[in-house]
Amino acid sequence: MNASDTLDFTVPARPRAIGIDFSAAASAHTAIWICTARRTGAHELRVHNLARADALMDVRKGRERDDAHDAVRAVVTAARDAVVGLDAPFSLPDAALEPGVPWTDFVAGFEAAYRTPDVFRNAMQRKFDSKEPRRDCDVAAKTPWCAWNLRLYRQTWFAIARVIAPLLREGNACCPPMQAAVPGVPALVEACPAAALKARGLYKTGYKGPSGAAVSARATMISELEAGGLSIDVESARAAILDAGGDALDAVVAAVAVAQAAGRTLKIPAVARREAWVVV
Repeated sequence: MNASDTLDFTVPARPRAIGIDFSAAASAHTAIWICTARRTGAHELRVHNLARADALMDVRKGRERDDAHDAVRAVVTAARDAVVGLDAPFSLPDAALEPGVPWTDFVAGFEAAYRTPDVFRNAMQRKFDSKEPRRDCDVAAKTPWCAWNLRLYRQTWFAIARVIAPLLREGNACCPPMQAAVPGVPALVEACPAAALKARGLYKTGYKGPSGAAVSARATMISELEAGGLSIDVESARAAILDAGGDALDAVVAAVAVAQAAGRTLKIPAVARREAWVVV
């Protein structure tokens, strides 16, 4: 990789780190978990809140997903001293983007270009003949799926259209490395808990689910995260262990990933200014 093909990306160092395990399900209010923590050292982090989205909002019948995404935006907007890791794709492979169009313009026009998640997925399948090319950051981080994979496309659509685009439009977030970090503005970065766990050698197959084995795996993972510098209160640890979906634990992992990366300068492909970069 030539020097001209790379850029230096410094993950913003902020006092707080927030991890958001995102969902686009109709029941997103019960699937989205948000972990708020404070950095206490270069690799140390103290959790001071772990909550499900519905604990942060008034749930309206038939509007649960909208309200949950409103809650996510409110958390990010208020996080002016934080770097926030959101578990969802922030962009698409470069070949799926209009040549020369900045990432901010892509985000601003995303919902107008793809009116619904299904319109988005169908357009990408036609464009790439049902193939699923991956971004450079997906390859580097070993993320599980392409942005329009059947398991992920709704999450991609709602994250870009209903969370990232409004935050940028209102000036309530900046998204490095596509944008410069701005003091006093929440730094919103792409996270992937599965990739972060694998990068630390902590991933346990089958940790999601209600079985005794899954509960035991989550408990072991919390213990291993504590050995790596995480301080977590008993109530939050219990929530992360007992949440069968693994979403609460994933929110904690996202917070750990962005906190431990804070201040670190990475040499990454220049295409990340359009494709985004996954912080692990």
